[in-house]
Amino acid sequence: MPEPRTHARRTLLAGLFDLGAVAGHLLLATAVPGPNLVGHAASTSALMGLTAWLAPKVSYRRRDALWWLSGLGGFYVWFVVAWRLAYLPHRDWPPRDDELPHAVYLRESPHVGVWRDGRRTVQLVDLRGRSRTPTTDSDRVSRGRGGER
Repeated sequence: MPEPRTHARRTLLAGLFDLGAVAGHLLLATAVPGPNLVGHAASTSALMGLTAWLAPKVSYRRRDALWWLSGLGGFYVWFVVAWRLAYLPHRDWPPRDDELPHAVYLRESPHVGVWRDGRRTVQLVDLRGRSRTPTTDSDRVSRGRGGER
């Protein structure tokens, strides 16, 4: 498993995602011919689609993309999605309740406190340096948050 990104790299990557979304929103809004409202609706629809596509990868629901209709609420949701996307494949946020059956809470150093999606094969390294695949219930979290069992 790759090492988690540093805070500086994560901030830079999330900033690039944010900059791309805001710049794309403004460019598309001005590029669509017709009244300003039509361009704004087109660019908002594109951002709603992008948010709905990426949201489940970072523990948000697809319907959270509807926050774009409120104005600034969409930007807030996008900033959180971009921040979390910048840290993937690692997760430093707790899974939603419907994700718990697949969540794996990593306890091995240096990944202590990080979540992984258990539907994919995860390589863990035990304290002796041997690689293993999680196969027991002790490697999975059953109905708890933050590593509770």
